[in-house]
Amino acid sequence: MSFHDETKFGHSDCHSLTAAILDIIPRAEAYVLRLKKHPAEISHSVTRLPDTETYIDAFGIMRGKEELDARKRRFDDLGEETEWKPMTVDGIKELAGGGNKIRLSLSMRSARPLAKKLIRRAEADNFDGLIESILDDYDEEENWGLKAGQPPDDYKGKAPPHNWNESDIQMNGPWSEKVVAKMMNIPPDKYIYRTMLDISYLDPKLAEHEEADRIRRMGEEEFVQNYGDMFDPETEDWMDVRNHIAEESGSSSHREEFAFKKRGFPPAVVTRIDKNKFQINDGNHRIDYWQEMGYDMCPAWVNDEWMRRGGL
Repeated sequence: MSFHDETKFGHSDCHSLTAAILDIIPRAEAYVLRLKKHPAEISHSVTRLPDTETYIDAFGIMRGKEELDARKRRFDDLGEETEWKPMTVDGIKELAGGGNKIRLSLSMRSARPLAKKLIRRAEADNFDGLIESILDDYDEEENWGLKAGQPPDDYKGKAPPHNWNESDIQMNGPWSEKVVAKMMNIPPDKYIYRTMLDISYLDPKLAEHEEADRIRRMGEEEFVQNYGDMFDPETEDWMDVRNHIAEESGSSSHREEFAFKKRGFPPAVVTRIDKNKFQINDGNHRIDYWQEMGYDMCPAWVNDEWMRRGGL
């Protein structure tokens, strides 16, 4: 196996593993093997656990600098002389994801099981139980990553009373990953998920509002033509009447119904078309009501097209 074959084999895997370990244990340190003749070229990376001389890479655990140097010689024997150099967290993440945040998130997620396994194996001689505590805390607070909004069971903000299992009238049943996928005419996948969205990102479109806007745009001739039998042009100003009719048309009959809802609202359904841009597929009236009531979070099922196409 040539030098470049060997480095290609371990390149993204080792950097993803290093990034995952640094994410789990922020105090850990990263080192990379740079080619002496071509310092910009990096062939391998390892993680040094804090306050120890224990190193972890995609090939296993190294205890002490002698074993670390032996790993270096493995690469030197392939024909290029290398040297260990420290690397920042951002630098490792750049290597692992190639500058693509979605790729980084997915590669780190794939590397986490091996990272946890190797960290636990390294614990016995070094951490006296500390690592297990760190891993437990990390599992509980694992990154929501690049998903939209906040985790549905752990969010900050004011949300309306909601029930993820409440039936939606349109679907005659509760929403789920499969139901959302069926409505979107796509196969179910990991890019359909529950979340709590910042409601300010959502712009509900109501038929009532569109009708009200249409009426407000009417000139005198068109308005009299359509609504002339509803007022006396001799005693009433046509513009006042137009504005009153538009306001009545724009009022939603759902508001009174929502005000007395006891069991909690079903979630909305939205499509994420850009990082912070969403299209409402179901729940326009609910979202409009929630915004009027001052809620800042929206329970929603998301069809994440932005993540599905790699955050582009």
